[in-house]
Amino acid sequence: MPRIVRIVPVLLLVLGSQVVAGQELGDSARRIGQTRNSINAYMNDVKARTLALGREIEVLGFLSDAADAVSPIAMDQSLTRARRKVEEARHTAGEEPSLGEPVPTVVDVVSLMVTHPPFGMPADQLRARIFVAISKLEEDVLRQAETLQVEAGTAGSLAGSLEQIQASLHAAAVAGTKASLQTRKRALKSG
Repeated sequence: MPRIVRIVPVLLLVLGSQVVAGQELGDSARRIGQTRNSINAYMNDVKARTLALGREIEVLGFLSDAADAVSPIAMDQSLTRARRKVEEARHTAGEEPSLGEPVPTVVDVVSLMVTHPPFGMPADQLRARIFVAISKLEEDVLRQAETLQVEAGTAGSLAGSLEQIQASLHAAAVAGTKASLQTRKRALKSG
């Protein structure tokens, strides 16, 4: 009978700890689920922003090619090449989801310059004006690139924090398992 009296409190302690552990696992699972959902939402946001920036970079490239195409040699042919590049830029900018400002305005300004160049303006001046017009888009691309670079550093820091959390959890789990096994080994020896 005394042996049963000693076992009952131990069983109650084990069962009670399992209930607490189950509750802790539920809280942890909930927190991990919320974190996973937040990370997935952030990943989708980053993907959308980086794709948009990629398209904006393409538009900038087409507009730069359009400006570069303007030449005093065979001015009509060079303007035709420039107009084609502007149309490629307009097409890329208009794909869904369409790009916001300053992209449409810059495309329209460059389109107007190559479609109806100022009367008597030399090609080199027209070329320079087009590059000035696209500089607004260039500055926007650069600003976004700088922002993403800072954000990449922050994401790297978060990744390091998650690695530390993983290492701590793993180390604690291994230590807990070893301690439990040691206790069971000792219990078996004394039995």
